[in-house]
Amino acid sequence: FVEAIKANDSSPLVLWLNGEPGCSTLGSGALMEHGPFRVHSDGKTLLSNPYSWNNEVNVLYVESPAHVGFSYTNTPSDLENQGDKMTAE
Repeated sequence: FVEAIKANDSSPLVLWLNGEPGCSTLGSGALMEHGPFRVHSDGKTLLSNPYSWNNEVNVLYVESPAHVGFSYTNTPSDLENQGDKMTAE
């Protein structure tokens, strides 16, 4: 969750979910596209992103499902049945 810089009681909330398997919400959306920071080309430091969405809105970044981006499971059986039913549960 990243709070809006110009936060007030009526600041909207944006829920960000990347739309394809293998594409991290945090690594792609938050750190390469519209998050408050970007990873410097040296791979070690962060740079402020002047175009960050949280300049105006609150943003909630969610990784999903298991084994997409930084999400994981400690239960191997979670990976046996993936799809809409598992996601809904």
